[in-house]
Amino acid sequence: LDFGLGCDAPGNGAIGTLGYMAPEVFGEASYDTGVDVFSAGVVLHILLTGRPAFQPPMNARFLDEHREALHRGPDRRQDPFLRISSSGQNLVGWMLHASACARCSAEEALRHRWLVGETAERDVGRCRGAKPRGEEDQLWRSQNSELSFLRVMGVWRGSSTACALSSVVASQNLLCIEEADGDEGEGLVEEFFGLVRHMELPVCIADPAKEDCPVAVVSWGFEELTGYRQQDIAGKNCRLLNLPRHGELSKETLSALHEAESGGSTFLGAVPNARKDGSHFENLLHISPLEVRGRKLVIGVQMEVTSRTVDLDGHEIWGATRKVHSAIRHWMRGHHKNAGWAASPSDSGE
Repeated sequence: LDFGLGCDAPGNGAIGTLGYMAPEVFGEASYDTGVDVFSAGVVLHILLTGRPAFQPPMNARFLDEHREALHRGPDRRQDPFLRISSSGQNLVGWMLHASACARCSAEEALRHRWLVGETAERDVGRCRGAKPRGEEDQLWRSQNSELSFLRVMGVWRGSSTACALSSVVASQNLLCIEEADGDEGEGLVEEFFGLVRHMELPVCIADPAKEDCPVAVVSWGFEELTGYRQQDIAGKNCRLLNLPRHGELSKETLSALHEAESGGSTFLGAVPNARKDGSHFENLLHISPLEVRGRKLVIGVQMEVTSRTVDLDGHEIWGATRKVHSAIRHWMRGHHKNAGWAASPSDSGE
């Protein structure tokens, strides 16, 4: 699903959201409208189960694993999939078939017995919680549509309850933004940190108001990419990743990074980094300013690349950055409509 991005994005190649793309899109051969049926099957899976059929990879290192998952198909052994009618399961499986030749067409899907029979009305009514005969007859229910949206977007994997979110924030070694006692902004910032903490994409938040712009919170995706845990890097500058390869940075790049981490500009470029275990990788880094309750922060979105020479036209870093910024704004609008959130639209790629 590209939501119109494919009409405007520069460059060549496949464009879309990884968790919705059919297996043949990743190949070199041409493909047809069968890929749209596959994407519609992912949407149908979400409607009936409340979760995506496939978790998109966090970066290019896991792309092969994602392709294997597409060929295996969605997990049909977990609730609530098992409680969907047999005809409903059949349609989802047919639309998500890994082979384009064996996958149903749009016309065949529309004529499927699940869509023209009574089971579709029963399944959809149950997944929406419409007049359930009992709790056991309800496929799934979300008490927090915003966090469900983030989970479906592939940037959140935490709990949907406020209590669980608060416990996550309290248990982490977070460098909190200083606020006056009793200021509701303190709780807002902590909840924001909790949101970022559970993102599957590599994300880092730093505080330019403090000396040396220390890291406030990193996502789980950041930990998996770099090997550094929250407790390893909180309170330190992100240059920790570059220290073993500091000599490889030009003066121009160092100056641009310093300007961006102060919140004065944006930065996009590949930076030589090293993981905690000492292994080297090239980190395509997007840094931009954002504001929470009048406090300026800096957000960095990372993505591993194979070379520091990167063609940025149509690169997936734009989609990843847009996804992170859009998810944050969506969550903020849903939970704190009057909280004073601000983020530069140009920085998020919109």
